[in-house]
Amino acid sequence: MASLREELSDLFQGWPPLWARCRRQGLVRSLPDLALSVGLTIAMFSFFILLEVWDFSRLAWSFINPRSPRHRERRERNYERQALSKLFLVAPDHSVSLFAPSTEDERAGKHRTSLKPCLLFDRVPIEVRRHILLLAFGDRTLHMDLRFRKRLNLVLEKPYEGWDVHARILDYLTPVDAQLLASESSRWRWFGCVCHRFPPEGPRHLSLGRRCNNPWNHFREPDIDRCLDGAGECNKWPDKWPGKCQIGVLGWLLACRQAYAEGVEVLYKTNTIHISSPVLLRCIQDLIPRQRLADMTSLELVWKPKQLPLRLGFTGRKGSPPFEAPLFLSLRHLRISFYRLVYGEIDEATGLQWPYESQDELSRALHERLFPEIDSVLERIAPPSADVVVSCSKWEWYEVVDLHLLEKQGPAKTQLQRAEIEGLKCWRETPRRTSAAEAEHSQQPPVQRDGYWIHMCFEDVHLDSGRE
Repeated sequence: MASLREELSDLFQGWPPLWARCRRQGLVRSLPDLALSVGLTIAMFSFFILLEVWDFSRLAWSFINPRSPRHRERRERNYERQALSKLFLVAPDHSVSLFAPSTEDERAGKHRTSLKPCLLFDRVPIEVRRHILLLAFGDRTLHMDLRFRKRLNLVLEKPYEGWDVHARILDYLTPVDAQLLASESSRWRWFGCVCHRFPPEGPRHLSLGRRCNNPWNHFREPDIDRCLDGAGECNKWPDKWPGKCQIGVLGWLLACRQAYAEGVEVLYKTNTIHISSPVLLRCIQDLIPRQRLADMTSLELVWKPKQLPLRLGFTGRKGSPPFEAPLFLSLRHLRISFYRLVYGEIDEATGLQWPYESQDELSRALHERLFPEIDSVLERIAPPSADVVVSCSKWEWYEVVDLHLLEKQGPAKTQLQRAEIEGLKCWRETPRRTSAAEAEHSQQPPVQRDGYWIHMCFEDVHLDSGRE
């Protein structure tokens, strides 16, 4: 109603001059002007009241009408939550081994099948089989995605020869969501593919399918990856399209138990898994068996704090059964990246607007808000031995962190280094949660992480504005 009062005050501002003229000319002579002013005032007052009544009735109707946009959005959110709950795993009462038969029928079946040995598993040594599987399904970066969306528009042929259509997704050059089929209803959909943001030649190969971004390219950083939008360097990779963009492991995994056991071990232990889906970043432990998570050795996580606050990372759904940390027991390499900021956007990781006005405020936000949340996430998911790299969203992050750590830790521990994945990195020690006295009296003091690397990609490095 504050706006109504302002409008009425503006409306009555013309009355003081009118009364002054009435006193000068007399009431009889000013009667026509006075009547006209009264009529206009009543009409305008009624109009303003009708506007307010219309706004209020429209708001009330949005609550009453079950087909209003408000209720439609609520129904969509409820449907999204209910559909996701159907995907959650239900822990079995008894775990079933991949090899040991659990019933008499299975034992009899195993005896019958043992009379017909498989030449592949009986004649080919396991080392040779693993090397074959590694060439077929390992040593690469794989995308794992789960989103509530319409079905992707997957094509069987390229629109033009030479057009890079990654994983049959058409098309990242068209308007937003044009790669989705508008006629399809939204539902939770899994999608996976091989990452082709790097060409096969040029950038140095690292372990577990990771790559060094040198020669540098803007679209080769994890947060700017466009594989799930249909973009990539597919034309530069050998083999036939679209098979080279797909993992192609499902047929092998469904062949038999032995094939599944050996294939899934190579799939999770020899590849880097790229995850940017908020639902997976929060409750992947409720969607994928724990033994598969324990097999993962290299992860690439892309975080957008506006969609999922960092403090909720891998906390699971409401009522999720607790798990014994770390979640990824065999993890050796972990890289956490953040989506780039645009001008004037609120940086949800720090709570500040970019461009940042004060380096002191940014430093406090990073060390008192962001890094403690990262420490908590790492305690939940990564063993202390894992090599962890946290890539900064902006150069301002790295600049204030490097200077702060240099003063706090000294140059010996915060020495500026060239990152293996390209760019700059410095070491941040993780604060100890237990004192020396507590650790001495403890029978088995908890093993804590020494620290992790703070990384800045090559694109945003400004050596002329940091320390010398």
